[in-house]
Amino acid sequence: MAESYTITLESTPDPAEVALVRAGLSTFNHHHAGDDSFAPITLLVRDGYGTVVGGLLGGTYWGWLWVEILWVAEAARHQGLGSQLLQRAEQIAVDRGSHAAHLDTMSFQAPAFYQQHGYTIFGVLDDLPRGHQRYFLKKDLTGQRAFGNRVLLRTVMRRLSSQIRKWTDVFLYGVSNQLNRRTIGSHRANCDLPKRRRSL
Repeated sequence: MAESYTITLESTPDPAEVALVRAGLSTFNHHHAGDDSFAPITLLVRDGYGTVVGGLLGGTYWGWLWVEILWVAEAARHQGLGSQLLQRAEQIAVDRGSHAAHLDTMSFQAPAFYQQHGYTIFGVLDDLPRGHQRYFLKKDLTGQRAFGNRVLLRTVMRRLSSQIRKWTDVFLYGVSNQLNRRTIGSHRANCDLPKRRRSL
């Protein structure tokens, strides 16, 4: 005899039961694709009073950066904060080993902004909401990893060059002191030479 099932709409679901559904899908995904290793990213912008005026919420999983929300308050816009948030999240994702990023945005939000930052549209839903579109975008981050490595290499080389200059200065200072002491010692010996002759 077949099992009898019922479907119910829960207006105030039990959090434990909601977690059970999420865990069930997570277990299925893990079996087929391995651990997603999800790690959240929370970046906040604060003004001089410590008030949050923007931020980026998202995370990394399966080698991808997911940007869920990027928002900057009206008064704080046009100062490059959105670009800084996105670039910071991308660099964090690259540092975690991610190779690409994906996000979605509405036609009245910021599709052009993301395209200016190298994102390409791979999907569109019309009339979501009615009269507008919902865009799905992605970006390859492998080039950014190479760029990050170059920046790191330049930073290391600058620090190494600075340290070498310090070592060189210390070495030359020591050599200079040695030469000065030898010169003074030789001068004193020359000054004492006639005295020795007179005493013979």
